[in-house]
Amino acid sequence: MKQSVKDLVLAAIFTSIIVVMTFVPFLGYIRMGTVDLTLIHIPVLIGVFFLPKRYAIVLGFVFGLGSMIQALTNQDPLNIPFRNPLVSILPRMLFTLVAAYVIVGFKQIEKRAKNHDIWIFGIIVLITSLGIYYAFQALAGQFDWNKSAMAPISLVVIGGFITAYYALIRTKNRENTLIPSVLLLSTFLHTFLVLISMFLFTRKMVFAELPVDEIFGILLTVALTNSVLESLLAVLIGTPIIVALTQLKNNQ
Repeated sequence: MKQSVKDLVLAAIFTSIIVVMTFVPFLGYIRMGTVDLTLIHIPVLIGVFFLPKRYAIVLGFVFGLGSMIQALTNQDPLNIPFRNPLVSILPRMLFTLVAAYVIVGFKQIEKRAKNHDIWIFGIIVLITSLGIYYAFQALAGQFDWNKSAMAPISLVVIGGFITAYYALIRTKNRENTLIPSVLLLSTFLHTFLVLISMFLFTRKMVFAELPVDEIFGILLTVALTNSVLESLLAVLIGTPIIVALTQLKNNQ
């Protein structure tokens, strides 16, 4: 009973944070050109680490509901699909479930695999490197940049990411591998769940608002660039918070 009350209070706190970030300018969404860089998934992910799945799904629902309300008040064509709850709410609820199972999966790797940190490191580096590389290629295609010139630039960025990621997780604390890895992978999956929902449920609406010959490049650019930036921000912001909350919880 006592734990249930703690979970309810913690869920209420995270819900309040999500609501504030949704409606206070420049907290939950950072405007970059014609698209928004989303930060609200960070408190949702932090909640997934500490709450039962049923409460985590509620956080995803609040996240999605706020996104739908924002879309209803924003006339940007890229935001119009989010007026549909199947695009704004459903993938955010699924995202929390996926994140919860990513945590379970990585914990199983830690428990069962020899050199588990190497396995987790390899999975994250592979996924992120592909994302960064194709993000640069998508940008090159969208803005008519030289793709051959962008390739070495993307490799430099990938090298910088791998170095930073290794520096972050090289301590002996197992949580230093698990936490940023979950944040990175879950954020990537969030972006693609949203885009899949857009394709399935609002494809005609998107084609009606955007030029047909440009739509693939626009969506691919948004997907890859946003997912990379949002993943890195999730790690930088979310990791120290989760580590601190975990230590606080263990000391109680």
